[in-house]
Amino acid sequence: MIEKPGNKHFLLKPLQGGSLTHVTATFESLYGTIESSWEQTNEMINYHFVVPVNTTASIIRPCGERDFKKPAKEFKDARYEDGRIVFEVGSGEYNISIPNLVEINAMVD
Repeated sequence: MIEKPGNKHFLLKPLQGGSLTHVTATFESLYGTIESSWEQTNEMINYHFVVPVNTTASIIRPCGERDFKKPAKEFKDARYEDGRIVFEVGSGEYNISIPNLVEINAMVD
């Protein structure tokens, strides 16, 4: 059963790691350009998403439990699952920043 055919709904699941400090990706869908990018600094990871008009996206990204509060206020359906925040967004442009847990944990150790 197809609930939302042809890129009307899509998944963005950015993963950072290794020696990469930033990534940008685009996809030309039937409804417009889908964009996803992230940039990592010592303190923060900044995410940028563009969801075309008349589409929706599920966003899944790493997040510590203590850092869940801010996104949960911004996105009413946000939930915390296994070290990730999961939420759905409609068309628009989004910028989200969370603390860089890898760098913070390295400083604590």
